[in-house]
Amino acid sequence: MHEQLTAAVTSGHDHRLVLLATSLCVFGAIAATRVLQFALSSTGSRRHIWTAAAALVGGVAIWATFLIATFAFNPGVAVSYAILPALMSLAAAIVMTGLAFAVFTRREAWAPILAGALLGYGFATADFLSLSSLQIAGHFAWDATALVMPLVYAFGFSVLAFLAIRGLPNDRGLLSGSVALVAGALTLHFTGTDALSVVADPAAHFVPSPVPNAIFAAAAAVVACFVFAIVLVCVVCDQYMAAGRAEAERRLHYMTYHDPLTGLPNRAFLNDALRARLEEAERVGGQVALLAVNLDRFKQINDIFGHQAGDNLLRSVASTIGGELRAGEILARVGGDEFLVVQSGVAQPEGAEHLARRLLDSLARDIDVEGTTLSTAASIGIALYPRDGETVTSLHPNADAALSRAKEELRGSYRFFEPEMDLQLRARRQLQMDMRDALKRDEFCLYYQPQAETLTGVISGFEALVRWEHPKRGLISPSDFVPEAEENGFIVELGEFVLRTACKEAASWAKPLAISVNLSPVQFQHGDLVETVRQVLRETGLDPERLELEITESVLIDDISRALDILKQLKGLGVLVAMDDFGTGYSSLAYLQAFPFDRIKIDRSFIAALHENKHSEAIIRAIVGLGRGLDVPVTAEGVETQAQQAFLAELDCAEIQGYLIGKPQPIGLLAPHLGGDEKKATKQVA
Repeated sequence: MHEQLTAAVTSGHDHRLVLLATSLCVFGAIAATRVLQFALSSTGSRRHIWTAAAALVGGVAIWATFLIATFAFNPGVAVSYAILPALMSLAAAIVMTGLAFAVFTRREAWAPILAGALLGYGFATADFLSLSSLQIAGHFAWDATALVMPLVYAFGFSVLAFLAIRGLPNDRGLLSGSVALVAGALTLHFTGTDALSVVADPAAHFVPSPVPNAIFAAAAAVVACFVFAIVLVCVVCDQYMAAGRAEAERRLHYMTYHDPLTGLPNRAFLNDALRARLEEAERVGGQVALLAVNLDRFKQINDIFGHQAGDNLLRSVASTIGGELRAGEILARVGGDEFLVVQSGVAQPEGAEHLARRLLDSLARDIDVEGTTLSTAASIGIALYPRDGETVTSLHPNADAALSRAKEELRGSYRFFEPEMDLQLRARRQLQMDMRDALKRDEFCLYYQPQAETLTGVISGFEALVRWEHPKRGLISPSDFVPEAEENGFIVELGEFVLRTACKEAASWAKPLAISVNLSPVQFQHGDLVETVRQVLRETGLDPERLELEITESVLIDDISRALDILKQLKGLGVLVAMDDFGTGYSSLAYLQAFPFDRIKIDRSFIAALHENKHSEAIIRAIVGLGRGLDVPVTAEGVETQAQQAFLAELDCAEIQGYLIGKPQPIGLLAPHLGGDEKKATKQVA
């Protein structure tokens, strides 16, 4: 093959054009292989886009190589060139390369073989069409026998190229695959020309080319280089943007799972870690201890020395507790001056007791905070798995109950959970018993909190919030009974009541204001949510575009595919879907990519810390910017001051919601916003 190729190149060819064709082939092969590798490392639509880009680069490289090599061919008679076959060669090269690359991106073992066969066929087709563009005073004759080996080279090297790209690491795959592609293209063309002979015919009609060969070849080279450059620049830009997105998501993940003040894991992190420890303990028959650590007199320290001193104290306490922990023990700050410690892999209750004593001893010391000596102490409550609870949601309340007993009896001490401490749990059980009867007795009602345009303050809609008017306990906040309703499944029935009541009320308003209703994850897991919404809209006559259903990330966590399917069906009804409490979950960005939400609602915790925590300000800016980039309006929850409103208006945040605009109220107090008048509102309230 080497002698045949050398002879073909050195005889009957313009060496300058041969060098140009070879250079383009090398650069094109490297560029196409690099873009193809980039496509393989991408997912979803980005993989398809970069596969197409690689096909464009590879196809143009094949076309330019064969066309310029054809220009370099000197058959010994006058030659001109036809445009149509040259353009057909370009189309064939791109199409066949695209098919080959598309097959190659599949994961099956046969993909490189079939892709190599398709690319080899593309080589042969593009080269044949390029040679067909030659026009002479006579005609060409082909030796079919002599064409066999060039075709074998083309198919063989193409298969080797794909095997190398698939089987070797990045740089080695790039080099080996590029070499094989270059070898396949060049051996096909230059050994293939040996099968071509010229039969002169002086009587044949011959039309000279209007453009000199060198100019035609240079134009093809410029086009190819331009395509290579554009695609490679796009690859570099995309990689840079991908790196930026990865870094932003890493930072968001860290902020989501860590406390910004102390750098410790937060509640979300601890819940995941504790759940994993409980599952491991269940498998091996082990025990787990959850220790709730709370500083004594922290509020007084904050009031006397200021919040800065309090923050510094919390950092020192976090460092002190962390220094007492051993391998495998987890520390988290879950709010205020409350810390949680998870201990596993040791005998209980002895292990938790020894740890509690070490922590109390280390914290019962004077701590120097920026020149101020502060006396600290702590109390600890302990709950054990499986004795005191078998889930995260049962262990944490029991540890808190034990902590409360320790503070009541003797500050600076620790207590294990005991069943008689469980007044709170008994109250919960009573609450659950009362709950189902409450719906039958019409004790549940809706309060409505206004939402307004940030710039103008004009009311744009309301969020419906459920309240419980208990005959003995008075008005009960949803934070007290909604978790219980979710735990026992009653939330499905209660949620339908809220949805139907809110839609019926909104349908009666003179103004077509929006109405927002929260959905629980339990509603997605039980019952026919889509059919319920469809039926409520039909019964109430509410325009679906006025109904906005709010979900949190927890809706999507358990079964994302099923949840997304339900959300798509809800969108099909014409209702809007909002992502509530955005920024508090790790996968929020991924869910925005997976589903076209109609609104993003910033969690109130970021707004509350807006002027105290630079991280919160940065997160708010990022979320509003993200919404602007996705063309999704953003609503900020928990807005209580004009300074917060001004900051959000400066960011062009679409809407705000919070006490600054209005507290949740019965609908009778909101009649002026609904198209009624003041007299009517007064009459309703009376």
